[in-house]
Amino acid sequence: MLSVISTSKAKPKVDIAFTLKDDSEIKEEVLRNASNNARKKAEILASTSGVKLGKLISIDYSWKDIELYSDTNYCDSKPISKMSSIDIEPKDIKIEGSVTFIWEIEDEHSSYDL
Repeated sequence: MLSVISTSKAKPKVDIAFTLKDDSEIKEEVLRNASNNARKKAEILASTSGVKLGKLISIDYSWKDIELYSDTNYCDSKPISKMSSIDIEPKDIKIEGSVTFIWEIEDEHSSYDL
């Protein structure tokens, strides 16, 4: 298909995007990493503050309408119709989300929300 476009007399504008067939595995991995990272940081903050991390009170997260597509690089900046060959290299797919964890913290005298 791209070879036909590249030999066309028309001046087509072509956008190519790469994505994942099944994005559930990557989203699950991101959630696992976020959870582990948040717990480690909360434990460090609690420990250095002289308190103990208590029970987890709530978790709130948002994917912000995630679209898992990779930017695409062409091998050349020439218009596609003037290219003798088409080399395409996708960039890494990036994913972002926001997760808020709220833990109870405990000290010798009482409990507080962190």
